[in-house]
Parts: sequence; structure tokens; C-alpha cells
Amino acid sequence: MTSNKLGDGTNMERHTPVQIGVGTTWATVAAGGNHTLAITDDGRLYAWGRNDYGQLGDNTTTSANTPVQIGTGTTWAQVSAGTRSSMALAANGNLYAWGGGPLGDGTNTERHSPVQIEAGTTWKTISAGSSHALAITARGELYSWGRNNSGQLGNGTTTASNIPIRLGTGHDWTGIAGGGEHSVAFQNNGKLYTWGHNDYGQLGNNITVNSNTPLQVAANIVWASVSASSYHSMARKADGTLWGWGRNNEGQLGSGNAADADAPVQEDTGSIWKSIDTGLNHTVAITSDGKLYTWGDNSFGELGDGTNNNSDTPIQLGTSTNWMQAAAGFSFTLAVTEDGKLYAWGDNTYGQLGDGTNTNSNTPIQIGAGLTWTRVAAGTFHSLAITNEGKLYAWGYNGSGAVGDGTNTNRNTPVHIGTATNWQNVTAGSYHSLALTDDGKLYTWGQNNRGQLGNGTNTDSNTPGQIGASNTWTSVAAGDYHTLAITDDGRLYAWGYNGAGALGDGTYTDRNAPVQIGSSNNWAGVAVGSGHSLAITTNGTLFAWGKNDGGEFGNDTAWEERPVFIMNGMTPSHFPWVMFIPAIQGMHSP
Repeated sequence: MTSNKLGDGTNMERHTPVQIGVGTTWATVAAGGNHTLAITDDGRLYAWGRNDYGQLGDNTTTSANTPVQIGTGTTWAQVSAGTRSSMALAANGNLYAWGGGPLGDGTNTERHSPVQIEAGTTWKTISAGSSHALAITARGELYSWGRNNSGQLGNGTTTASNIPIRLGTGHDWTGIAGGGEHSVAFQNNGKLYTWGHNDYGQLGNNITVNSNTPLQVAANIVWASVSASSYHSMARKADGTLWGWGRNNEGQLGSGNAADADAPVQEDTGSIWKSIDTGLNHTVAITSDGKLYTWGDNSFGELGDGTNNNSDTPIQLGTSTNWMQAAAGFSFTLAVTEDGKLYAWGDNTYGQLGDGTNTNSNTPIQIGAGLTWTRVAAGTFHSLAITNEGKLYAWGYNGSGAVGDGTNTNRNTPVHIGTATNWQNVTAGSYHSLALTDDGKLYTWGQNNRGQLGNGTNTDSNTPGQIGASNTWTSVAAGDYHTLAITDDGRLYAWGYNGAGALGDGTYTDRNAPVQIGSSNNWAGVAVGSGHSLAITTNGTLFAWGKNDGGEFGNDTAWEERPVFIMNGMTPSHFPWVMFIPAIQGMHSP
């Protein structure tokens, strides 16, 4: 049977990437057995592919080879896809499911359009396994439902359930991953649990026997994040090391062999990392002795090793020990040496490498050889950089004006922005840009759909505009769609997207102008993730708020819409890592 799962309007196999939905900016995507779900940056949901169980949600069972909009009256935030079912989370926390049952609606009936699950409950995180589902509420409660033949629901039975079943009584669950017939979840204290099918050791508990109740994995380890495939699992410890277990027939564990592992095995050992930044599926990092490493997906050459082969272990680029700073975009990489040379490699579809072409490169290319560079930042598809003369340059995708040159034309070479020579720092969100001058003036430009520019509107701007002119700013950090900044008198401000409480003002309401957070005037530094924020005070106290999917807060909650105390007793110099937490450069494409 033809599944039409690519969504390109044909039923043909494709052996090279083909763009789907040209002209649409996508925010997130999920792949099921033979169908696909995707959400745009303005919250519209689309589906395509096989539809024999109604898994597309368009109230038919007719397969579609182009994206079909689903649930037009709802703003969508998350999607997850099973083998023949779909689930999606609305921006208001309502959960919907459709396709082959049991879906969690109290029946075993197929649903060909979205049906709400547990009305009255506000959900935060969802994950679909092959034929079961996991979800966490805004209160941090964990639920499961669906098929249970291998104990994947974790409720002590192997009986299927067509309604959500709460697991335990805790409110501390922050992350979930549904595998084929096994489940993985972790708490905000870093404890990791697995249950369900275990033929290949995918539970990571030293045996290959199924379990119908959650089992803690490596109790002496504090885990930070987790991912599960059909037959293997991956997890990252709080100390940044990476571990995997389960099936390894294709080397997917990255352990250097093809042997299955029924207990966690470490992927890389020995390095002390100074800074790290993450793109869509690749990572760039610099060690304490100035060496540069990359690993992960290499489809566009973003690893820079001269190949397009993925690597599941860090690859050192060259032999230099003078790398100073690096930034990872969606599928490209920028890096600066201590003597001011700028290099770029990877995807160059929109000219984001800055070499005057739109040709991808799988080796580093020197950019702006006549200039001495001091700082770089990477957005989804655009780049920002400052020279030692204080001049600001930008290039790459410019559809929302993120380059800042007064046009919406993509640029494949660095464009000098304005005439100022006192730029000090730059940071990039998904499609917006921010820059700070040495006299404390803050400028923003680019996409503004969530108010992330902070100029009192939601209108994009293709030229830099000053923000908070009455303030002198000393520090700024950008997430995907929100921004934090500190003034010279120690006050903290935030603006932009606030769906997870990332602004810290006690609400979930977006703000298109700076809002002061609290009344303290002793803030010293800020760092921003995709949906969470961190700040440190002058006495070394650390606060965090927003999404807490990784459990980094350690305060027994799922997320916080106000700053919560984390740690004190040290000066900011003891926490250099706070300043280097990367904004996850967006999972979006024009």
C-alpha cells in the first residue's frame, strides 16, 4: 500500500531531502509509523501520509501526499506520533488524540479527528510509543494508556487501558519517552526509570526480562535528559556525559561495537569541556585546552570533518588549540580562533556560512579574511558577528529581517550593519537578533510574532531598533522566542514568548515590551534556553524558571513561572557555566 508519507505531492521514494511546505515556517515535527505531523511557528497543525486508521485526523481514512491542516480552531504546541495514532497538545494545555485506539478517551474506537483526552486536566509533555502513550500534567503527574502487552504502561499489569492511568503519587516527573513497547521517564531530581519490553536490554537494568512496573536505572547517577527509540535508549547525565543501552545492531549506541547492552554504557570519556553549543542534531564544543570537537548529524557537513558521515563520537577538527568560541545553528557551525579568524561550515541554503555562495561545505571555510573577529552567534539560518573594531556584521536567512540591513533579502556574505563601531556582544534567537553596545544600549531586530523584540509591537523589523532607551544594559541572552536582559543597576527584565513561564513574571502571557522581574537590583548574569531561563545574583545565588523538562531546577516541580532559588554561597566567578548555557537554536525552517 502506498503511504504518501513524505508529503511532497507524489508517491515516489526520495533518496535526497525534498523540502515540504515551501513558504511555511515549521516549528516542530513528529514521524509515526507511516505518517507525519508538523506544527508551524504560528501554531497550525498539519498531517500527511498513511491514513487507514484515521491517524491524520482530517475526518477521513484517505491517505494524503501533501500536508493537510488539522484542527483549524486550535493553536497547537506539541505533537507525537505512534504507529497508527496521533496525539497533540494545544497551547492551552488541552490534550487531543486520534487514529487507532485505545486513545485514552475511554473507548477502543478509532477516531478520525482529534478527540480531547481528560478534559479539565492541563498537560505539559506528551510522548507516543508504538501503540501506547505517556503524558505529564502541568503538576508533574505521570500518566500512561494504550496497549500493555509488554508492561509498557508501568501499572503492574499487562492489561491494556483506554483511559489515562496515573503512575505513583509523585509530582516530580519532568521528562518522558515512549519506545516501541517500552517507556522511559525521569524526575526533576535526576532519577531515571524504565519499564516494558526488554528483549534487547532497552530497560538498562542488567537483565533482559520485561517489567510492568518502573525500575530505576543506575541509582547512583543523576540524569538530565533522555530519548528512546524502538529498541534502545539514550540518556545524558547531569555532568554532561552521554550513555546508551539496548539494541546496537547498527552501532546506534555509539559504543564502538555492535553488541547490545543491557546496562548503560558511556559514549565518550576523558574530555573536560569549556563551552558547548547545540544545533538541531549536532553539537560543537571546545575543551579547556582550546581544541574543537563536533559530533552528531552530518547530513549538511555541519561536523566539518570533510565528510557527510554522521559521527556518534566527538571528532576533533584539525590540531589547533586556539579555538575561542563556537556557535551551532540549525545545521551549520561557526567558530572563532583566539587570533580572530572566523570559520563556517555546514548547511548554506540561505547563505548562512557567509562565503559568497549557497553551496554547503563539509570543511571549515574562513569568512571575512581581512577582518579580526571577536564574537559570533548563530540563529536558525542566520549568523551574527562582531570585529575587534566594534563593527557588527550579519548574513544568512533574512525572511523576517534577522540580518538587519533594511531588507528581507537573504545575504551570503557578511553585511555591515549600521555605522556604529562600539558593538560589544551579539546573541541570536531563532529568527531574531540582539546586540549590545559598549555604552549599554540594546538593539533588537527580526521576527517579532511573540514580542521577542521588546519594542511594544508584534511586527517584524528588518533594522535594529533601540529597546529600553532609559536603561543602560549590561547583559542580554536570547532563547528561541524570548529574551532576558540586565541593567547596570542590577535589575532584570524579560520579554517575548511566555508559554512555559519562561519570562518569570508569574504569568504565561507573552510580553512585547520589557517587564521587570521581581524588585531585586542585584542580578549579575543571565542564560536562556528554548523555554527556560536562569539568572545569578551578585552574591552567587542561582535562580531558574520556565520549562523544567530536564529537571535542572531540583525543586520538586514540573515548571515555574517565577524565579525559584537553586543555590547560593558562591560568587559568580564560581559559576562560569551559567554564562555559557546555550540558547537552543530553533527547530524551525522557513
